[in-house]
Amino acid sequence: SNAFFHGGRSRYTKPLTLFIIINLIFFVAQPRTGLFGSKYMEYMNNRAHLATVQRHLRQTGESQQSYMARFDANLQDQKKSSLILGVPVLALFMAILFAGSGRTYAEHLVFSVQVFAFLLVYIGLVALILLGPLSLALHAIGPVGVSIMQTLQGDNTIAAILLTGLAAYMYAGFRRAYDTHRTRAAINAVILSGAVGLLVMLNHNVLFYTTFWTT
Repeated sequence: SNAFFHGGRSRYTKPLTLFIIINLIFFVAQPRTGLFGSKYMEYMNNRAHLATVQRHLRQTGESQQSYMARFDANLQDQKKSSLILGVPVLALFMAILFAGSGRTYAEHLVFSVQVFAFLLVYIGLVALILLGPLSLALHAIGPVGVSIMQTLQGDNTIAAILLTGLAAYMYAGFRRAYDTHRTRAAINAVILSGAVGLLVMLNHNVLFYTTFWTT
């Protein structure tokens, strides 16, 4: 981002190109990470989603088994492109928090793309390099190890790990690319990492509806 802001673009892959490449790699590996792994049956735990699908099945006469297979196949394809929708929203949050800094919305977009690219790399590394081997080691210990692993794989623990990594990345980025004071960089990093977490949560529901409408 810093190089882009100062015209040194030729040294690096364009941000959007970088994101697309990382996005494709991530979703090839995604089934092994267990993250972003939502499927039809998980969505059916939500009463509103269940009612929507049941109404559709009554109208079409299609069996649930047939629809579920088509839904899950379409859902996997939708996942590959849906996360990019959070980029302009995050850039808007940044424009508000950095109002008066002289930064343009286009510059916020560049950094926002980098943030989401980092998020995918970070999730992959945490899941495949940290949680994967740790899970094998703890399962080898026995029941106590399994209990510890279930705690580590809980939603709150995973969210804490991801948000901590995002906040650290954003802090470094704001200090280096935005030349922001330490205090402001830290506050904005915490706020915006929370915003990314919220966007990822919203993406979960958006995915259901985009998949439902196109299946």
